[in-house]
Amino acid sequence: MSGSRAAAFLMITVWIVGSLFLWGLAFFPTGSETPDWLNVARNVCFGAPENGLPDLAGWIVLILGPISFVIVGMIAWPQELTEAVKDLWWNRYGKFFATLVMVAVVVEARWVVNKVQSGLQYERFDYANSSEEDLPLFYPRTNKAAPDFTLVDQSGNPFRLADYNDKTVLLTFAFAHCQTVCPVLVRQALDVGSEFKDSVRVVILTLDPWRDTPKSLPFLAEKWELTEGSHILSGSVEDVLAVLEQFQVAYQRDEKTGDVIHPSLVYLIEQGERIAYAFNNASNRWLRQAIERIESERHAITGSR
Repeated sequence: MSGSRAAAFLMITVWIVGSLFLWGLAFFPTGSETPDWLNVARNVCFGAPENGLPDLAGWIVLILGPISFVIVGMIAWPQELTEAVKDLWWNRYGKFFATLVMVAVVVEARWVVNKVQSGLQYERFDYANSSEEDLPLFYPRTNKAAPDFTLVDQSGNPFRLADYNDKTVLLTFAFAHCQTVCPVLVRQALDVGSEFKDSVRVVILTLDPWRDTPKSLPFLAEKWELTEGSHILSGSVEDVLAVLEQFQVAYQRDEKTGDVIHPSLVYLIEQGERIAYAFNNASNRWLRQAIERIESERHAITGSR
């Protein structure tokens, strides 16, 4: 076999094995227990969107990588590659090799289809609670003392909870890099708060003080389209974590990616002093009705004086 023909065979083998490895690395099913090294490799090679699929650059690597390799080979050894493919097709061992390749392609194609379907389902999942049911009449009131705190808002001004004793504070928790529940939760808080703009103050406390620093808050406020009178808060890591602990916010942070798993928690704080209601994944209707009950009680008390 000539040196050029051997090089052509080697190129075909490297191309096939390399392409299968690349797609296998991206789509090999590991369930919920993906090894750390595989997560890191996938993040570096293909990006790390929330849906588990490659990002745009990742798809370019997966598609254009193998194609560009073939183009280079066809330019360098057009005749040799053609002859090598013919030899493989008519050779007994070549047919066996081609059969193995086809089996591997079918298996990996199933991986790709399953993962793409899972990713699309993830994208279509609606994190908003769109229930139109009324808030139960006897929904439990917490009536716990609200821990006072002072942090920094998007204007660089100190925000102290106790300063808002004439308002109902709608307090929720989110972070900038979250692409799933946080945008929905923030939008919900702002929409409900805008219906009570004279009596409700919307406050969003970051769950990621490592990245959502006070300097980044103006950009985050613009991204989330914060309404007038709404606040997003941060501060030193120690100060923010202390407030989260005081409010008993359950969360889990991935030290490698910085992402935070957390509930859709909303507190309604009455007159800056007491937590009147605590909700997890409440509907807009529930939040509105809870605020209306708080205001009705407040008016009844002030009217009786």
